[in-house]
Amino acid sequence: MTQNGAGFDDASCVLYYRALRDGVPSNARQIGYGVNKWPVSPALRDYFLRLYGVLFSDRMTEYDSAWDKDVRELIAWLASEYLQVPGLDESQVVLCHGTTEAISIACGFAARRGLVPVLPLPVYYAFEQSAIRSGLGSPVYYDPHGRHVGEMPPQTAAMLVDVAPNGVLGTWFRPPELMVGATAAGDQRAGYRHVLIDHVFSLPTFQPRDDFLAQLRGRVRAAPDHTVFLTPSKDFSLPGVRSGVMLTTNPDLVAHAQADRFERGYAVHGGIGPIAAGHLAIVLLSFTDRREFSAMLRRIRAAFTRTALPFPAEEEIRSILADGRESRSLFFRNLETLYECDFLSSVAGAETPAAGYSTFRWIEKDFGSPEIFTNWLNFVGRAGLKLNANYLFGADPAIWEEVYPERYGIRLNISVSAEEMSANLALLRSAL
Repeated sequence: MTQNGAGFDDASCVLYYRALRDGVPSNARQIGYGVNKWPVSPALRDYFLRLYGVLFSDRMTEYDSAWDKDVRELIAWLASEYLQVPGLDESQVVLCHGTTEAISIACGFAARRGLVPVLPLPVYYAFEQSAIRSGLGSPVYYDPHGRHVGEMPPQTAAMLVDVAPNGVLGTWFRPPELMVGATAAGDQRAGYRHVLIDHVFSLPTFQPRDDFLAQLRGRVRAAPDHTVFLTPSKDFSLPGVRSGVMLTTNPDLVAHAQADRFERGYAVHGGIGPIAAGHLAIVLLSFTDRREFSAMLRRIRAAFTRTALPFPAEEEIRSILADGRESRSLFFRNLETLYECDFLSSVAGAETPAAGYSTFRWIEKDFGSPEIFTNWLNFVGRAGLKLNANYLFGADPAIWEEVYPERYGIRLNISVSAEEMSANLALLRSAL
């Protein structure tokens, strides 16, 4: 490999992206976007403008202030309600410029402790890119059933990455049970020293909401030493705000994050905390039972008032949630269209997304080899249709072959209009 400008080797999936897009026009049609394309709710946009109004009126002349601690306390309370983890406080809240930065911080922490990452496949590129830069050991990969390839070396400890639900497939993965290398007593089970739960999105929810929350909360409770990432941009189609939250039970990770922040930038952008708090509050309300809705709204509004932050009126909240239900209906229709598509098939164990805007399908065609598949993808891209293949989402073709033998697939975004979804599938069929 050739080192990049920062002095380390790029991950295989990063190199693959460059090869895949070589010669592809920037205006080519794309069907695998990594963001929610549904228009931002007008009521939500107006509310976030008010939040930034508070920031620009009171915080323009300060890097940080005592008010930031109050905002982190608000986030801790909201997260405690959402995740049902009692006792969270502001000292466990680390604000980041998006979850990509949070991943970088956490990987640096794990590398200093000699942990081996255990990654789902598919996975977001940053977990591997940050692992390489920080010097983390070679990953172990696992599929939706918890089956894994790779073995923990002796005398090592593991860090599980649980993307919940998976950011590409939109489904829950079963965490694997790992084996440590052979010893005099034989193979032994390996526990996880730390668990990273990357909660990419929670809306729109396709599962019954109680089932969704039970899955998420069960994963958090099952890991005494854990970190949870929250990503507001994925729920509300706001990637440009770069708001990420890291909640951790590990005080050493908090200390690492604070030192890392101090060296690189001293303080995060002042808008990250209020945006994260607003996001969490609206998500919490979206999961609140109708009989408890008014009481929860009063509690949230009182908490925001104590923190000197505005919160939408009830009619605005209902408008935001109604927009969310409309998007959910559209996404469901697009999923039905995919289920009826005779040249695409679901990943075993991940047939039905639990939430979000993203899904993934195998192409029912034998390409013969990863090289032939990649050449076809590039040809289609040069002709005007960008496809996001499985090799963009972690590992290398050899690992994919071990985890998913003789399979070739693409990511599909279900947040576009039904007409665009049908047109995209028609183009894909013609390219095959």
